[in-house]
Amino acid sequence: MDLPERYRAPVAEAREAAAGGDWEAVAALMAGVCEQALEAGELAVARSAAAGEADALRRAERPAAAIGAIRRALDLADDPHVQVVQELQLVAVLLDTGRLDLAELVARERVAACPAGPLRALSIDSLCGVLLARGDVAGLAGVLRQLDGEAEGAMGVAAHFRRAQLDRLAGRLEESAAGFGRCMSELEDRPGADGAWAAACSGLAGVALLRGDAEDAMPLYDRAAAAWRRAGRRGGALRVLSGRARAALQLGASTFLPSLLDDGLRFAGERHLTMLEIELLATRALCRRAAGLEARAREDMARALRLAEGAGASLLAGRCRYELSLLGGAADLRAAVLELTEDRPWCARAMTALSASTEDPDEAAELAGAAVCRFSAMGMKPDVELARALLGRSAR
Repeated sequence: MDLPERYRAPVAEAREAAAGGDWEAVAALMAGVCEQALEAGELAVARSAAAGEADALRRAERPAAAIGAIRRALDLADDPHVQVVQELQLVAVLLDTGRLDLAELVARERVAACPAGPLRALSIDSLCGVLLARGDVAGLAGVLRQLDGEAEGAMGVAAHFRRAQLDRLAGRLEESAAGFGRCMSELEDRPGADGAWAAACSGLAGVALLRGDAEDAMPLYDRAAAAWRRAGRRGGALRVLSGRARAALQLGASTFLPSLLDDGLRFAGERHLTMLEIELLATRALCRRAAGLEARAREDMARALRLAEGAGASLLAGRCRYELSLLGGAADLRAAVLELTEDRPWCARAMTALSASTEDPDEAAELAGAAVCRFSAMGMKPDVELARALLGRSAR
């Protein structure tokens, strides 16, 4: 499209803002261009600007405004390619705000309607993200096989990333770490890939944390935070802060102030970023316990659990239920074990907690023994020692 002269300055300014990760500025500039183009009847310019505004608002993590911009872009679109991209933007916004049922519905419709090609692969990847959030690991494995068969070029990295996530859930932690590392290598120095690289780096840090290697996780979280900042994605940076706080607690810190997460929780709550809010609440709860604020810690975790249940995020709900039990809250650990069945590392942790709480010595020994075997196979050394101690206690 040959851009008329009057639009060149704001479009150039928007490109500069995008390069610096200032998505709020990009959205405002594109909204202005769209309005001006609509008044002038220049629909091609308006369509392009509307799509740019929608993308920028999603990246700026303003879901309510993003949905409005997506609707306008869809109303203006006359190209099937643009329509698919906008609908996938909608899936991402619905996912962030915890409307997982609707996100899955839209994603499945997109996959079914797309012919083979890059857009279908992108649609399958979006569906993978929703199924992961819902805890539908069997569904994720099936859809991932489709992605493996159809992803080409840049989308090949997406397939590796989803495979690494699936390996993490299955407790194949060594394979998961290798997968995230491969994604980081393939995305290194690729223009516009800061966010994707940061997600892979965060994934690798999370695996290290599961294995009890908090000292290895810390520098990875630092690198991921820097990449998220370059990408202008505050939500990603806040998730890194959550992981970093958990690593600090694992290293024995008792002074990681819960207030460091307060601003992030306000950000998530005001914008209805439900999935981020759940994660930050759960981590702040653990920090509050370390700071001696036990009652407030239980309040945070109980709220995180309610939000996870309301969203239908079963794996998150199971983790919150398990961690609520660690805080001394009333939590159904049997329900947690069932919810976490498809997340082997966290399921084994819930089994360990149930072993410690059950009054049936035979059940305690069975649960602790199974947990020892699982943790040993996954290389989760600190958890192995805890489960072994419980097994020894139940034997007496």
